[in-house]
Amino acid sequence: MANDEPDWSRIPQLLAFIAEPAERYGLIQFDEQVDAFEATASESQRAELRQLARRLWEDRDGADGHALVDWVTKQNLTEHPEAARVEFLMVLLNRLGYC
Repeated sequence: MANDEPDWSRIPQLLAFIAEPAERYGLIQFDEQVDAFEATASESQRAELRQLARRLWEDRDGADGHALVDWVTKQNLTEHPEAARVEFLMVLLNRLGYC
């Protein structure tokens, strides 16, 4: 049985910056949750997510974003909750139109 607690040490060191935002926003998974977040998100939350999207997809020509996608696609999301949270965070960024 999989552990429900994320093991952030599994993320490559270069991408460790994603752990804190994934802890905060990586539980927003379903459409209704995304819609509720979008309706209630503070400007500071929106700014944090926009800045994260820029770091992933604009800084360093998107190298961090591509590395993160590569890492997530190699993980079993049901066995590794940290990977699932990163995946859900990336979906949230996309649904909000930040990347």
